[in-house]
Amino acid sequence: MSEFDQMPDAKEFKEIMIVISETVPELLDKITKVISDNQEGTKMGKSVASFYTTLVESGMPKDQAFNLTKNFMSSASLGGMIASMGSGIAQQHH
Repeated sequence: MSEFDQMPDAKEFKEIMIVISETVPELLDKITKVISDNQEGTKMGKSVASFYTTLVESGMPKDQAFNLTKNFMSSASLGGMIASMGSGIAQQHH
């Protein structure tokens, strides 16, 4: 029995290639998104920490700096921006 006896025929090979062509790009997109999200999360964390540290070093009480940092963090996220836009629109209609 040679190694060629275990090779897929043309139809099987075509099916394998179709599965690979459908699966690999999606997998690469997911991996890229995970890496990108991780990098963005790291940047966001550093930005928030720097914001808080700057406030405290400027003499602001820690509890006030914490509250402002929470507001900064929520407005810096996409969800926070959308929520604040929604509440602003709701206030305009009242």
